[in-house]
Parts: sequence; structure tokens; C-alpha cells
Amino acid sequence: MKKIVVFVLVAMLVSVVAYAQDLYPYRALDPRQYDPKVDPDIDMFINHWSNSMPRVMYGDLVFRDVLTGLEGSDVLHPTKKGAVLLVQTAISYATIEPGAIAGGRAKEGEQQVFYVAGGIGKITTKQQSTDLKEGMGFILTPEFDFELTCIGDDQLSFYVVTEPLAGGFEVNKDLVVTNRFEGNKSTGAHWAHIGNGIINSRNGVANYGGLGLITIDARTIPHPHSHGEGIEDSCIIVKTETILHLGKQLRYCLSLTIYKIPPTARTVHTIIFPEDEPVQMIHLIKTAPGET
Repeated sequence: MKKIVVFVLVAMLVSVVAYAQDLYPYRALDPRQYDPKVDPDIDMFINHWSNSMPRVMYGDLVFRDVLTGLEGSDVLHPTKKGAVLLVQTAISYATIEPGAIAGGRAKEGEQQVFYVAGGIGKITTKQQSTDLKEGMGFILTPEFDFELTCIGDDQLSFYVVTEPLAGGFEVNKDLVVTNRFEGNKSTGAHWAHIGNGIINSRNGVANYGGLGLITIDARTIPHPHSHGEGIEDSCIIVKTETILHLGKQLRYCLSLTIYKIPPTARTVHTIIFPEDEPVQMIHLIKTAPGET
């Protein structure tokens, strides 16, 4: 009888531990008061495209790098605002003017994942030609030349993730184009997320899960949560101004703000959204085993 009781108690303990481990990423809270000597400066992890100097690629495509690779030796205390990325080289906002044409091919050793934020255009390679509009994604690699044209009356705009290519990674030999309206859909994550897959590792993304568009209905709040060790989690606020709860502080964010979650394994984050219009965000995440 004693052996049975001990066995049951051990089984219950194992179950509780496993349950706690499963829920840990979404329950980790740091009850201590904010301490600027210890806690990350969240303003270093938040940036807006208007703070970035423009640079030109491919002839007529203007890039503004909002988040860039880590500067400094401490991932929690970068030495430059926005220089916080470990997995990607840059997360940028890019535009091309009406009638302008950009062309070329991606640099050796890197590729660029694009999401069309606004405007209409056309992209052409030797093998295909595709019309572009808001909600579409594509990947440029060093394996092919392309030509990109803005064919509308307004700017053609993009969010662009530049990522390094490790040796042995098999890049796309030609253009891959996706559409968020044809991607996988999900509801209910973190209470309020309505998800649309845009482009992912099956399409050729190299170092993270890909891009997903998250819509949050007006006057709702997603589940405040944190992530475990080894997670690279960034978000782009696409439409509507909002209040960001990041760690132990709040920040008012304009649309086209991009931020990364400081990788403390206990940085709670969510969006507080009291307005009458839905908010849209693009989510980029590199997960670790057991994380979602």
C-alpha cells in the first residue's frame, strides 16, 4: 500500500512539474520593482522607421533599417538603439516611387524576405512575372536577377527582413511569391490573436519561423505572456497606434514601429488597445524546443 501511495505522489509531482514547464513561457512574471541597473532599457529595443537614415539598394528601392544586428557584447544592454537582432541582419521599411524600377539580385551570403505593405507593383524574373499588392510576400536570393516596378499612383512599400545564409542552406533558385489571404489561418492564440500566415520556412525562410500577420480586434487585449530561453521575437506594428506593454513599462507606439522582446525569458509583453479600429502586426519569431 505504501509503495502505491508513493508511486501516486511521485506521478502527481511529475505531472505538476511537466504542467508547470509547459505553461512556464506564458506564466513567467518578475515581481520585483523596475530597476534600471538590472532590467533592460526597453527603448533600446523599440524603434520607428522615421528615426532611420535612408539607404538605396537595387537602383531605386529606398531602405530604412529600423532594427539591426546587435551592437555591444550584452544582448540585454545593446549600445545603440535598435541594434538588437541576433538571428536577422536587419528589419527594414522600404519604398519605391511611382514609375520607378529597381533591379538586380540579393547579395551573396544573404537573402531578403519582403511583405507588401501598400501600393501596387510588378516583379519579374527570367522565369515569371507577378503583380504585387498589399498582403503578398516574396523572397529575393542571390540565385536570380529580378526587376521590381511600382505601377500605381502611390508608393509601393514593404517590410523587409534581411537574414544571413549559413553554409549548406539550400536557397530558392527562383522567385517564390505568397499571399496572406491564401496562407494558414488561426484564431484564439493569446486570447485575441487572429493569425494569417504570410511566408515561412517551407517557402525558403532560413533562420526563423517566417512572417505572420496578426489582427487584434478593437477594444481587446491579448494574453500578457513571456517566452523561455533562446527565443528571438520581434513585431512590426502595421496599422493603428497602440500602447505596448513590454516588461515592466508601457510605451505609446505609432504605426510602423518595430520592436523586439528583450530575451530575459521573463519579459512579459502584450498590446493594450482601446481604440475603435483593429490593430495589425507582423510577427517574426525563432522558437526553441517546447515554445510556440
